Amino acid sequence: MNMDILILLMSCFINFSIGLVVFARNHTNTVNKIFGYLAISIIFWSVLNYFSENIAAHALLYNRLTFAAAIVMTFLLMLLANYFPSGKSVMTRKMLVVLGVVSLLFAGFCLTPLLIEQVEFLDPGVNIFVGILYIPYSIFAFYLLFLVAKSLITTYKISSAQEKSHIKLLAFGTAVSSLLTVLTNLILPILLDNSSVSRTTPLYSIIFMSFVAFAIIRHRLFDPRLVLVRLLAYVFSLIVFLSLVLAGFIVLAGSILGVELMISDFLLYGGIAIAAAAVYPYLVKFFNNLTTRIFYQDGYNKSEVHDQLSMLYNSSWDVADLSISSNQMVSEALGVKHSHVVINDSPKKPFISNEGRDFRDKDFPKTLLGKEVDEIVTDDMPDSEFKKSLVAEDISVVLPVLDDGEITGYWLFGPKSSGTIYYSEDISFLKVITSNFGLAISNAKKFEQLQDFNKRLRKEVRSATSDLRDANKKLRELDIAKDDFMSMTSHQLKPQLTATQGFVAMLEEGIEGKLNEKQQELVNLSKKGVERMTNIVTGLLDLPRSSSGDIKITKTKTDMNKLIKEEALRLQARADKRWILITARIPKNTIHVKVDRLKIAEAVSNLLRNAIDYSPDSSEIVVTLTKDTKNVSIEVLDEGIGVPNKERNKLFTKFYRGNNAKKARPAGTGVGLFFAKNIVDAHKGEMVYKPNKPKGSVFGFRLPLT
Repeated sequence: MNMDILILLMSCFINFSIGLVVFARNHTNTVNKIFGYLAISIIFWSVLNYFSENIAAHALLYNRLTFAAAIVMTFLLMLLANYFPSGKSVMTRKMLVVLGVVSLLFAGFCLTPLLIEQVEFLDPGVNIFVGILYIPYSIFAFYLLFLVAKSLITTYKISSAQEKSHIKLLAFGTAVSSLLTVLTNLILPILLDNSSVSRTTPLYSIIFMSFVAFAIIRHRLFDPRLVLVRLLAYVFSLIVFLSLVLAGFIVLAGSILGVELMISDFLLYGGIAIAAAAVYPYLVKFFNNLTTRIFYQDGYNKSEVHDQLSMLYNSSWDVADLSISSNQMVSEALGVKHSHVVINDSPKKPFISNEGRDFRDKDFPKTLLGKEVDEIVTDDMPDSEFKKSLVAEDISVVLPVLDDGEITGYWLFGPKSSGTIYYSEDISFLKVITSNFGLAISNAKKFEQLQDFNKRLRKEVRSATSDLRDANKKLRELDIAKDDFMSMTSHQLKPQLTATQGFVAMLEEGIEGKLNEKQQELVNLSKKGVERMTNIVTGLLDLPRSSSGDIKITKTKTDMNKLIKEEALRLQARADKRWILITARIPKNTIHVKVDRLKIAEAVSNLLRNAIDYSPDSSEIVVTLTKDTKNVSIEVLDEGIGVPNKERNKLFTKFYRGNNAKKARPAGTGVGLFFAKNIVDAHKGEMVYKPNKPKGSVFGFRLPLT
């Protein structure tokens, strides 16, 4: 085997292996798909380039095909640079279509004398006689390479620090391999009047693929062990499979050559060949399991860890117990040398849970809580004083712990005991469990607050009713009913929502496999539903504070037009069950108001649900949005049962339901309008009710613009 064939086979194997692994890793991702196609085009071009230099009988055809494959390969390289690394296009779709059409036209012209008139086989190499389109072809190829550089520069300016490091590696690998390829395939063959220099070209594709592979491995796009495990599994499976099939072929070839065989021989080796085909899938599975056990000795079962944490979160409501136990479980499962949980539980002194060892700098937790940082992988950080502090503490990963969207602490992880880095699967899993941990901490704090509130409430009730002995028994019954209701809500609904939210987060992060578009859509809908249910249950937990007017709101600039549209669309599915139409009448100009978006959406939702519940079938509900100089008004008009005159003064009070409402819908709770009123009151707004003529009701509210 000469050196040319060895180079060709080596480059094809490397390109195919990397292309297959990257494509299979996430075949729905645009960048992964383009990379896979580029790997195939490089293989085709390398093989054709070798044939063009070594097969004299068809040298002209192979040279033309080589040039055609080269322009396709360059176009795919431009596409990769255009979409790398986020999958978003830098150029317009129209521009990409034009470039694609021109590339295909040049690929077609490559098969005609317009680009290559004839070749002279020299052995080694060929002498190429170019046509009139050779210069336009070369200019277009250079233009595509120019677009590669332009796309990478444009993306680099708007990318994160980690993405910039990806782009640098891709740019360098592309520049080196492209310049060498152009030099040995376009320039030197003409200057030297001999194309033998192009034989080294497959080596340049290895340079390009190696840089991309390094970017993938170094920056945790996936675990390199996974590449080795899957590659070895398939190689071993193919070896066994081909060995069995080859045995059958040897017997068949022997019979053709006149070797006498017994019937039993045909049955034996024929059976072997059939058995090989039948057991091949099981061979792949066997070698997958075998190589996984060998290369993933430090692996961990994500589902098992998640289940253990869910059991903890469902059984404990103490911040310290949750922090210590979670830290121990995760540290042991991942084989981390040391880990730390820092929770801002007290203004004077934060709560700290250390596993493995304490912080070397005792002031480091306070310094950390004084910052607001997102996910941190220390190795990927630019040089800074904060990075030096993390290195001094031997911290590899820092993840924020969120409570209602605000940072309440951090979970810090030291290096693994095995010495391996944190790969993308590790980071994704840690983000999921940190998110669940933050939710558990939030629930524990609310439970503690609820208990404190109940204690204060009992004390105040006992003090206020000391002289009202006749009413004391009734107050005790109400107090017990309230406590039972709150306890049931806290212990039954919240834990289940926590577990459900955790599983949805795992699906969304792709822990159990990448999702297609339809599955992603369903997961998004599920996530919104769980978030909505969490808001409802949180509202029930906040009922005591709601009654006392102590509602916490966080105002942000909100598009009220969009909010009304979304709520009307979301509840239309519920209205469809009774053939009720929800119509949103909103102005053309967008109305922006600073409000707590989630709570105002809940208020609008309560009004719409109230209208749906008490409207007749096949009726219409209209929700309107208006604005004057001082207020923005939202009203919901229905054709329902209305409110009797003598009962209108009791509207918006807790647990109140009119007699006609009880008859129409016995299962109601009477808290929907009460919650809506408290939300509006917290915004300094005003509830609105008036009869809708000829029948029905108009419920709504006004909010101040300032």
